[in-house]
Amino acid sequence: MGRVFIMPLGFHEDRAMRMFIENSVTERDRVYIITANKTLSVVRAYESLVAFCRKIRLPDPELVEVPMDLSGGISRILQILRETDGEVVVDLSRGMRYLIVYTLIALLLSNRTATIHIQPESGEATEIVIPKQLLEVARNPPRGLYIEILRVVSESEGASVEEISRALGKSAKTVTNCLTKLGKLKLVSRRGRERGIYLTDLGKLVLTLTGG
Repeated sequence: MGRVFIMPLGFHEDRAMRMFIENSVTERDRVYIITANKTLSVVRAYESLVAFCRKIRLPDPELVEVPMDLSGGISRILQILRETDGEVVVDLSRGMRYLIVYTLIALLLSNRTATIHIQPESGEATEIVIPKQLLEVARNPPRGLYIEILRVVSESEGASVEEISRALGKSAKTVTNCLTKLGKLKLVSRRGRERGIYLTDLGKLVLTLTGG
């Protein structure tokens, strides 16, 4: 099963080309280029992108016109998400602002997760990559013991499983099972020779949002 790429095009195709290369897009992936209007500049950029895809033997991306009205615009992007399977990758570095907002709303409404790429307007700035786990955590935030573990790790960065177990009065097996799930959600990571437990940036954000 291939991935699903959704990206506004704007008037230039360079960003889309770079996304294709950096994410190793293959013939199994489906690419949707969303735009406000099929103006001459957009069509030219799209045709250049198609030529690039054919040169590297990729299927032609699909150009999708997204209306500006709230219902029609969000529904059009939702249609893409509902008619496709596979991991979703979204780039929100180009295009009109309403396309970016509608794409985010459609993701929230679709119950799909997505890795989101954003290239800041300053070309020298590092690309921002928002992990797909953020949407998953936003819909189903960790509770109870999971949050308690995050708090302990926040207070004792690099703590071992045994140290977390003692702090919470729980068995090492229980804590390990919880850490496995927190790791899959990218909320904690293991680092160093001792494989200590640390909060990721996403873990710190979740703890802040839950009042930790």
